[in-house]
Amino acid sequence: MAGGSSKDKENNRDSRRKTRPGKRKSRKRKPAIGKGSSGDELLNGEKIHHLLDQLHRKLTSRKKTDKSSDAISLRFFPGGDAAAFARELVDTFKSTRGSEGHVPHFVPGRVYCYHCDSCVCFHSVPPNHLSVFTGYTPTGFPVWNEISAVFLETKNPRIDDIVEDPPKIVAACMSGDNLNAEQLPVFGKESPLYDIWGQVIAGHLPLPRGKNNGRTAVTLQAVRCLIHSRSSMRLNIIGKVSGGGDLVDYLRAEPEPELEGLFTATRNKLDRLTAKTRASRSAHTPKKHVSTDAVMPILRHLARGIEGVFRRSRRRTRHAMKRRAERPAVGLALKDLKKAQQDRILFDEKHRTFIVIGPKWRVHVFGHDHKHVTSMALDKEGVRKRIDTKRWRYMSGEEIEKFRLILSSVHP
Repeated sequence: MAGGSSKDKENNRDSRRKTRPGKRKSRKRKPAIGKGSSGDELLNGEKIHHLLDQLHRKLTSRKKTDKSSDAISLRFFPGGDAAAFARELVDTFKSTRGSEGHVPHFVPGRVYCYHCDSCVCFHSVPPNHLSVFTGYTPTGFPVWNEISAVFLETKNPRIDDIVEDPPKIVAACMSGDNLNAEQLPVFGKESPLYDIWGQVIAGHLPLPRGKNNGRTAVTLQAVRCLIHSRSSMRLNIIGKVSGGGDLVDYLRAEPEPELEGLFTATRNKLDRLTAKTRASRSAHTPKKHVSTDAVMPILRHLARGIEGVFRRSRRRTRHAMKRRAERPAVGLALKDLKKAQQDRILFDEKHRTFIVIGPKWRVHVFGHDHKHVTSMALDKEGVRKRIDTKRWRYMSGEEIEKFRLILSSVHP
């Protein structure tokens, strides 16, 4: 048939479709590894693992002598800043290096230099006895300036007091936020290794004592440190004396009783603040959730205390300051004397003084005028040796009665 059947026409069309050039059979495409896919997560996970492995190798390149491992404490807060988390991760690794023999990130009397990644470089101490810490450069270098220049630049109304001759003691507080305002994040602006929450600058203190024109400036910092991946607050005393030595070394060798009491009280307050911070921290709260404003009242009290110590020192001698600091020892000596048995009250033949032995071999010395001289701790052998060599002798009952009677009139 000329026209052909309809069935034949359909078969011809099917054959032409199969042989038509350029037409390919459709294929079901495999999903590409893209954003949010499991393949992408696996790939990123491998990259992160590789980077962390490189970081770990770099920071722990020193071989250990034993096979023990250091555990680190790291907390991740969902929704937080990724850059901040990365910095904390790096700093947490760094904080464990102290256990491997490296230099710690907190050394009393020194600030941390983020540029050198050290607190023992020459940038970490003031250049002279009149300089105080005033902040960090963008690249993490500590900045030191003379305290009078700082008061002049900040237009402190007490600048006239500090430039008098002789100068008055002036102390001022500085917020930690102002100290790292110019510091770049890559050079430790938000690092927990050495995080200054606030500081007190004071000058010109008459230290060291007994030297002409001996004046020094001091920086007292409330610092949050990350030591072995654990956060704590420290009081850092930074300065140099006019002879060139470190102030912290001078205070160890020549303690100032009232200053040390003031520093101890400040340390106790910072310890309580640290405990409060740890106790109130929840699983979804950042580490620095306690405002740095909580530190400023502590520092203001410290500043007032420093001014008060040296204001009072103008009205009494250093000996009187020492006697005032020893008053608790006098009370303890009288208490031990009241409870002492007859064989615990002796006489020192060499120095012509009276000896009272209290509990735990606590020894109190009274002069020939029956005034308290000093108290000290000895052991049993030390006391026995002095008795055996007849340096100390036992007193008679009549001598003891007379000693107690006169002592009660001297120390009513």
